[in-house]
Amino acid sequence: MAARLRQVYLEPGTVGLRALLPEREDPAGALVGALRAHRDYYASIRAESLQVIRTLPARLEPVLERLSGLFPELEADLYVAVGALGRGGTLGREGGRRFAVVGLDFFCGGPHAATGSLSAWQRSVLHPADALPGVVAHELIHTLQPELRVEELTLRQAVLAEGTAEYLGWLISGETVHARLHEYGLIHEGELKRRLQADLAAGAPLERWLYQGEQAGDEPADLGYFLGSRIVQAYHERYRDRADVLHELLHFALRDPQAFTRLSGYFG
Repeated sequence: MAARLRQVYLEPGTVGLRALLPEREDPAGALVGALRAHRDYYASIRAESLQVIRTLPARLEPVLERLSGLFPELEADLYVAVGALGRGGTLGREGGRRFAVVGLDFFCGGPHAATGSLSAWQRSVLHPADALPGVVAHELIHTLQPELRVEELTLRQAVLAEGTAEYLGWLISGETVHARLHEYGLIHEGELKRRLQADLAAGAPLERWLYQGEQAGDEPADLGYFLGSRIVQAYHERYRDRADVLHELLHFALRDPQAFTRLSGYFG
């Protein structure tokens, strides 16, 4: 089965599909594993996924127009593919270019979806197709940020990188794919803010706040998206009269994250 998937799906597939699949595993093996473990789920979303692809241009037109209006320098490609239920979206790199990728397998949720085999984390990040404009805006914002590899990011940079994409994605599309994080975060913001401030000072690892997946424990995974967006929002609200403030969110936040955080006033 793996050989057949490699022949008919992976080899003729796009760079976006390759970026969506696990980097440290055999992609065909990862897909076979997901298909076998979640056969009922994939079967239940087949019709929905085909319908979503047919209607995707119309769904995305408003958000892409708004993105281009605010950031005319945007030139990145967007890829949408069905993956192995590992990533809902990512920033891809190949041949010196960056592009946005969305995992359609995470955006076909609804009453029709057979979710019994999915993990608690997978169910928590499963969305209906209506959430696609928000995740597309988020991932395309990443293509506009300075080139920084994940393995080189400090916790502060990573929180601000995701927070900027989260905040601007919401500003552009009117929605966030992390609504559950924001609901939880607003209730517990004081405590979360104190913990993040301590971890930033200590240089804690990224996984304390981001990219946790199944390892999140008792809280929702990836609360750094919420807190990063709150820092970025605070900066934007403080300096919104500046003509170049949106580009400051993209660039200043990552070029001098400590100064950006301080000037945001978020931590007082």
